[in-house]
Amino acid sequence: MIVDPRSGGLWGYEEVLTTTAGKLNVTIPAVISYRSYLVAEYAPMPR
Repeated sequence: MIVDPRSGGLWGYEEVLTTTAGKLNVTIPAVISYRSYLVAEYAPMPR
C-alpha cells in the first residue's frame, strides 16, 4: 500500500505474486496488479 504520510490517505496499492506463477510464466516475486488513485473521497451511503 502507498499511503500519504501527512493525511493517511490511500494513494495506491500493488498485488505481488509470491508463491507460484502457475500458467503466468513469470519469475517470482512478480507484481501482478497495480492501482493508483488521483482522488479518494468519502461518499454518502447509497440509499
